[in-house]
Amino acid sequence: MSDDEDCDDLPMIDVNSSVKDASSFEMPSADVVASQRAHELACEAELRDMRARAEHDERRLSVSRSPRARDRSSSGEDEAALAAAVRALDVLPRAAPPAPHTLCAALAPHLPSAAAPLAARLQSASQDTAAELLLRVRRRMLTLHSYLNPMSIIKHYSICFVQAVTSVIRTFRGEPGDWEDDDVLSTGAVLAAAVLGRVPRARRALHALLDDRATDAQLKKLCGLLAAAFPEARERMQLSDALRSGGGRGADRLAARLAAAALLQLLRPNTQDASEEVSVEQLADAAHSWAQLDEGSRYVCVQLAGRVLAAGAGDADPGQLAARRRLLAALVPPAAPSSRPDRLKVVVGVSKLKLLFQNSEN
Repeated sequence: MSDDEDCDDLPMIDVNSSVKDASSFEMPSADVVASQRAHELACEAELRDMRARAEHDERRLSVSRSPRARDRSSSGEDEAALAAAVRALDVLPRAAPPAPHTLCAALAPHLPSAAAPLAARLQSASQDTAAELLLRVRRRMLTLHSYLNPMSIIKHYSICFVQAVTSVIRTFRGEPGDWEDDDVLSTGAVLAAAVLGRVPRARRALHALLDDRATDAQLKKLCGLLAAAFPEARERMQLSDALRSGGGRGADRLAARLAAAALLQLLRPNTQDASEEVSVEQLADAAHSWAQLDEGSRYVCVQLAGRVLAAGAGDADPGQLAARRRLLAALVPPAAPSSRPDRLKVVVGVSKLKLLFQNSEN
């Protein structure tokens, strides 16, 4: 393509033409251009002066502010420290997803016995191409495990695997309970791991399974399986966020159950079976121990508490409201002021919870 062809759609520039044409552009005179440039330079100079005065005032204010005055401040940190913490958080890169073989190794020991062929192949190389797997799922209408057993998750949780499982979920229509426990547990666990691995469309397939196919008993068993496979509180919180669909159905119930189990595990380690539902009363009773946690664990507790409180926001039972108030009251910001980013994250997180839920709990 020539230069002339590139400029075909551009308007013509006419410097000294007196003809007014919408398709042409009239060049302003040199005096007008010089006047506009002088005005721009004056504005830039004024802006530089304003910035210099503001920086001078800020330095003078920081020098005159005594340490005792900072200690008496209600928030316990000055604006400069908070701004520095926010800037530090802004540049943190997104955490890399877990390696596929790590997720496979975590899941395999906890899958049901009927899914043993699937567990045996989770960490092996693929023997079926993605196209063959998807074709088999679309053509053969047998049982769910006839699709899951012969394949190896394509080793890296490929998009085609998620498409295949989604096709199975859509094909086997019916009421909740039509799927066997092993089917729900196997498919739900593998899809949950795929969500942690950030496989596209895995979250949508997982929501369809939990909202439309799984029963309450199956959700309870799946919660125990996922909690056993992923005991780390941050992983459970990521799973809880991935499970939440916003529809108030099976996926949301499982997300709330998993978040509550993760919070109790942080507050009272090794005292709760994750398959058993955790009540807000249990969390409120255990919340006193949060003061002994390190700053990182405290912040995770604040995040999980927000998810638990949000999940039960519509419950008007007096006992539940009292327990929610006790849980919220136990989350007290650190007494000692500090400008460390991890301490500031806890302070800001607790303040957000108070603003969001304190009035609604009264």
